[in-house]
Amino acid sequence: MNANVLSHWFVYRFRRLGLPGWAGVAMLVVALAYTFTVALPARERIAADGAESGRLARGIKVRAGQPEPLSPTDQLAGFYKVFPRETTIPDWLDKLNDVADEHEIELDTGDYALNKVQSGRLDQFRIALPVQATYPQIRGFIDDALSSAPALALESVAFKRDSVDEDFISARVVFRLFLEKRS
Repeated sequence: MNANVLSHWFVYRFRRLGLPGWAGVAMLVVALAYTFTVALPARERIAADGAESGRLARGIKVRAGQPEPLSPTDQLAGFYKVFPRETTIPDWLDKLNDVADEHEIELDTGDYALNKVQSGRLDQFRIALPVQATYPQIRGFIDDALSSAPALALESVAFKRDSVDEDFISARVVFRLFLEKRS
């Protein structure tokens, strides 16, 4: 086939496309433009962000654009800095009381015990609180207490309701506050 016959064939085919064919061609052009202007650059940004988060997860800090890996000793020291010292227990109990007040829960009594662990660098302070409130109040108290103290963990919670008609629930909430040992 020569060029003249080929050009007549293309012109003939384009004329026969009609409205659905032209709509398809237009959608193809828009899809190609979207791919090259939006999708591919976004894919590159996502890949770069993934590499950055992977570096951060492995403990590599970025300074002045150059990654400097943290040694395992530095990573471990940074981990233990999160945990409070034993001398800050009253502050943490005050914070727990403040969270309870926000949810209109009274913490009149509680059982507290400091468990000194022989091995490892963390001691545990056990906080057992009897609570009387509605279920949403108790749930909100637990959620806010855990989010306000990163070194606090929920050990257990037990609910008791005397009858189905009662709005208030008796609960026993037990937290563990992990503390850095004195060196």
